[in-house]
Amino acid sequence: MALLPKPLSLKSPSWRLDLCLSGSEEEVTCKYVEKLQDYLQDPEEADEVVAQAYMLYYLPQSRAILTSLIVSGTDSVSIANYIDSTEEVVIHFSKLFFDVSVFPNKLVIKEYIDSLPEKSSSQKNHKSLLRAAYSLGHRYIAWKMSLRIEDELDCSDINKNLLEDSYWRSREHKPFSIDDPKAKESKSWIPQVLRTVDSITASKVGGEITLDTLRLKLVKSDSTLNRNSLDGELKG
Repeated sequence: MALLPKPLSLKSPSWRLDLCLSGSEEEVTCKYVEKLQDYLQDPEEADEVVAQAYMLYYLPQSRAILTSLIVSGTDSVSIANYIDSTEEVVIHFSKLFFDVSVFPNKLVIKEYIDSLPEKSSSQKNHKSLLRAAYSLGHRYIAWKMSLRIEDELDCSDINKNLLEDSYWRSREHKPFSIDDPKAKESKSWIPQVLRTVDSITASKVGGEITLDTLRLKLVKSDSTLNRNSLDGELKG
């Protein structure tokens, strides 16, 4: 079988930074590159927004958190609220240091994340956060990193996510033999699926309708009448 030719190389997400550091003499038409060049030449006189964005990139943990939030696909306003900064700083960071527009689709982003090195603890942490952001979204990163979260979780969204996850977990036994440990683990998720369906159904009809709840109500129901309430009806 003939070897397939390699596709054209993608730009690095930090291609604007790389251009500034390369010392290239080619004419720059990008305002973000110009601003970063000015900052690198004279940090004290440069744009304050660029200075803040550069600091977030320079600090390893800040870089890991911010790039993870960007990978999750959330908007710059939400990210700014999470990190207590401005939308302008977030935009400059994304343009200069982590431009996700170089990736044509989410599969390429996943491939990029999986290919990142894990030689140091800092690299491992960065890669772990990117993977989590790709799979779980920006709110998980905000929660894990103790960032500011202003809005509350929606119970209906929680139920839907629980149902989705537990349903597919319970279906993963299909490719395996019934005696396989993976099949047993998969089928153990079935009660969680039923409980979640119960909860969603109850919330839609506006009341509790589970069999266990109905049984409790029947057991607790007491129709015994006391003598005083019957005195007027008793004769003889």
